[in-house]
Amino acid sequence: MKSFKIFAIAALFAATSAMAQTGGFLNQPDDARSMAMGGATMGLTGDAGTITVNPASMALSDYSTSINVGYLGLKPMSGMTNQFNLAGFTKLSDNFSLSIFGKYSMMPGYDINDKNGNVLSHFNPSELAAGIGFAFRMGDNLALGINAKFINSALSDAEFVDIYQNGTAFAGDVSLMYQLNALQFSAGVTNIGTKMAYVIDGEGYQLPAAGRVGVGYGAQFSDFTLNAAAEVDYYLFHATVGAGLGLELGYRETGFVRAGFHYATAEATLPTYASAGLGCKFGQHNVGISYLLPLGTEVLKNTFMISYSWSW
Repeated sequence: MKSFKIFAIAALFAATSAMAQTGGFLNQPDDARSMAMGGATMGLTGDAGTITVNPASMALSDYSTSINVGYLGLKPMSGMTNQFNLAGFTKLSDNFSLSIFGKYSMMPGYDINDKNGNVLSHFNPSELAAGIGFAFRMGDNLALGINAKFINSALSDAEFVDIYQNGTAFAGDVSLMYQLNALQFSAGVTNIGTKMAYVIDGEGYQLPAAGRVGVGYGAQFSDFTLNAAAEVDYYLFHATVGAGLGLELGYRETGFVRAGFHYATAEATLPTYASAGLGCKFGQHNVGISYLLPLGTEVLKNTFMISYSWSW
């Protein structure tokens, strides 16, 4: 039994390392527009696809209510990871906004074996985050937002590893957003919270907390619209940086072409990639698709996202 415990714990830590950081799924974009624009979410105008990173954005949004659902398919060589996102907000008044959100990630399964190689069980790791957010508008151009969330990470089966437990944590995000004509500026911190421990009475691991700043620009030229966004992130407990840059060209507010670039060091949640995507808007309905082009790594190979939003 001792040999099996050692094997199981080694497999658990290997799975954690494969995610680059504990709770790394928290930093994956939640909608196709954000992903196609290099993950520069802090620089984008407010809708339900931005509120999990920048809760202040809902208070300055052009929409009174917005709902977003998305599917992320990440398929490196090891198998498919399926992630489902849901987020929505509504303005309770001119100054107060409320949101709810959640994401669920299912990673490739693996067999649990005893020391003789016999299969005892098959386990599918999964991770979940869910929370609520509030935003307060301070004047015409400035807003403050706060998210509170619960995180659960199940990487192994406690039935066969008696010292294992699901990792759980509580975390929060805080952001400020300011609009000045065609420009907008955002700054905040995300995933500040408790440690996540997978071993009973273990010390635990830090969440991928990050300080973020972003800037965005939007303009209209006849039938065309142009939006640009940039973001820089610093991961507080991992001493590493990331940055995103994205462009969006729209025609008559109906069809959109998007492209972006995301830079990150090797220790970051998501490695360096280029991105591209398309979007269609019909009245209150918006559909988008994006695809990642990994640069120098196979980790994000065949990764894509589809999302749908309903906003009014």
